[in-house]
Amino acid sequence: MKTNQNTCDYEDPIVSVVLPAFNEEETIEKAITSIKNQNYDNNLVEIIVIDNNSTDRTRTIAENQSVRVHFLEHGPVGKVRNTGAELAKGRILFFLDADCIAPNDWIRNGVSQIIKNENIVLGGGYELRKEPKALEKLWLLDGPNGALLPKDLLGGSIAISKSTFKKAGGFDETVTSGEDSLLSKSLRKLGCTVKIDRKMSVTHLGNPTSFYSFLKRQIWHSENYLRNFREDLKDPTLILTLFFLFSVALTIILVALRSEFLAFSATASILTPSILSIKRIWRSKNYKHILSFHKIYLVDLVYMIGRTIGLLKGVSSKIRKLK
Repeated sequence: MKTNQNTCDYEDPIVSVVLPAFNEEETIEKAITSIKNQNYDNNLVEIIVIDNNSTDRTRTIAENQSVRVHFLEHGPVGKVRNTGAELAKGRILFFLDADCIAPNDWIRNGVSQIIKNENIVLGGGYELRKEPKALEKLWLLDGPNGALLPKDLLGGSIAISKSTFKKAGGFDETVTSGEDSLLSKSLRKLGCTVKIDRKMSVTHLGNPTSFYSFLKRQIWHSENYLRNFREDLKDPTLILTLFFLFSVALTIILVALRSEFLAFSATASILTPSILSIKRIWRSKNYKHILSFHKIYLVDLVYMIGRTIGLLKGVSSKIRKLK
């Protein structure tokens, strides 16, 4: 069919939307509905749900939505996404998480740009739901135009031509998280343009709403630190995490030694999360957040603790494998 946009004269291609899902019974129907409600011909949209061994009603709900459902018993999220891409018939692939809601023009915006240049890969950010919890608002600080946009692709919103996806080798299947950032690096090395476009942002329903769940999420995200030491050391967050770990460890040692230098290491430990807080407020360009600095700092303190635990967990796992 011909697009109704006067600025374009291309034929709308078939697209495939891949939704990895694990225990998403509360949100998956909303995610699928948001795809069915796109201002794009439904006959040209293939929806593929990859159920990663859910133990709730996720699979049943998806099957009742008349979409393709494929069961994958084992594998990290990278493998789950790759499985969907392998099954896809579409010329353009869209990746949406099962706890996200896409805006009505999500597919149209992706297609209109990629159809002109298949070397462009689009990503979006995560917008807050209509009535977010306090922790969500403190983590996803809003700016003049909405929530902050990431620098790399987020797995919950990606649009890429299938040919480009294959050239990049797909998602890394050896990591438990961070496969989206690694794909961003691979694409840039190929000379592709990775564009983070606010029009591609989706509403994220799966943000942690308690400090405990937030801590667990950060531990999971940092378990793969130091896989590639030289590359990983280019990550400012990892550098900050290592400094936090060092200052906390030094503080514990100095407490035992009753050293006069204890105050210096303790101060470093306390101030390190504030670097992240200041950076996030500055990036938001919404300086009213300064009034909530103490709350934002608390979130970043939990973030640093979680990242540190995850780093130690990952290193411990590597040591066990070497034995």
